[in-house]
Amino acid sequence: MKRLLNKLRHFCLVLSVKWLLFRGYLGKDLEPLKCPFCGSFNIKHCNHEIGGYNIPDGCITEYDAKCMNCEEIIGHWAYGSWDL
Repeated sequence: MKRLLNKLRHFCLVLSVKWLLFRGYLGKDLEPLKCPFCGSFNIKHCNHEIGGYNIPDGCITEYDAKCMNCEEIIGHWAYGSWDL
């Protein structure tokens, strides 16, 4: 039963991401393009973290994607991939 629930969760996640891609909320690299809360395309990168342990100064390692219309943080980029 637990294995079936895990497969179902994975299936729902894949369908959700495909729906968000199809509707234009996410780009191909999963970067947020449109706010899922208000539909605005006014997305800005903020809360930059620069450098870190064993990372050269000046390299951005993390940042948030924030809707400037409703002020919601709709994604977080860290070390090369998006967390939604």
